[in-house]
Amino acid sequence: MIRHITAAALVAVLIAAGWGLQSRDVTSSPLFLDQHLDPEPACSDFNGSKSSPAPQRQEFVPTLNQLTNVQLCVSASDGVPISIGICEGHANEFCDYLATGTGTTSVAGDEWIDVPLDAPLLVTPGTMYVIEAPNSSAWAWKGTCSMIVGSCTQVDDDLYPAGEPDGSSLGAVILDFAFRTYGNTVATPTASPTPTATPTAGPSPSPTVSPSTASPAPTPTASPTPSTSPTSGTTPTAGPVPSQLIWGDFDCSGATGLEDGGYLLGAFAGLSPPTPPDCPELFQNVTVDGFPQVWGDLDCFAPTGLVDVIDLFLHLAGLTYLRAPGCPAPDMAVSVTYSG
Repeated sequence: MIRHITAAALVAVLIAAGWGLQSRDVTSSPLFLDQHLDPEPACSDFNGSKSSPAPQRQEFVPTLNQLTNVQLCVSASDGVPISIGICEGHANEFCDYLATGTGTTSVAGDEWIDVPLDAPLLVTPGTMYVIEAPNSSAWAWKGTCSMIVGSCTQVDDDLYPAGEPDGSSLGAVILDFAFRTYGNTVATPTASPTPTATPTAGPSPSPTVSPSTASPAPTPTASPTPSTSPTSGTTPTAGPVPSQLIWGDFDCSGATGLEDGGYLLGAFAGLSPPTPPDCPELFQNVTVDGFPQVWGDLDCFAPTGLVDVIDLFLHLAGLTYLRAPGCPAPDMAVSVTYSG
């Protein structure tokens, strides 16, 4: 088994698979765009804008079940903090935060500012949620126009019919604030139904025989009990037992590391590294937390390839990489079922 990988080998792999770096998003930006105005103008092309010390809100209806980041089109100076909260409900209601986040502008003028949530938020697809900016007095939230006034020189089309802003505090000038939501589709645990106990009938009471002068009834003759012939059959065999493993630790050493990259490289080079004990074979079809995956396909974009090695090195370097929806995060403890 290959247990070490040199810096020269790593550089060679990155050069040889440079196409993989070009085809994957390796920035810290969110990965999956969900809700946004459509068609979406450039940030500088939104004519409407509003700043206010009072809360400003925009409704949205997610289709992904996990929300991780929100982006707003804002106009501000460089280095201005942008704080938001997420709540369920409508824009004209009090916003009881489910999650919060803060981003910082990087240029003076118009820009899309990325606001990562403090923690990923599980949401219900098809349900109305609200983005609230509690105080935007130091910056302006840009958007489309519902009337001609001020910077709004035209009436815009409704580019997000699914939601609207809190028009009561804005004089209905803004038709929709410019926003983007990002997230993922993740597996959520489903509670197993509690089995209903089947009532068991109790013993029937024995009849009480009263004295009688009538002739006794004939005593029934018991029929012989038929002998039971043994039935041949196959003893049921237990299926594969799930193993608790770590996603990305494909050599099952107990931790994700450069050795796992070397293990994958050895397989791609045709060296056929031996499978460690109590570990799935590389490229074997497995079930991970109830979902079909391939052992070694780190980003869950089949087929497994050198891009998965690059993704692993990016993760070990503290960078992000593109994962398929529902794909486990590296270093995550997972339940893996496979045929040994």
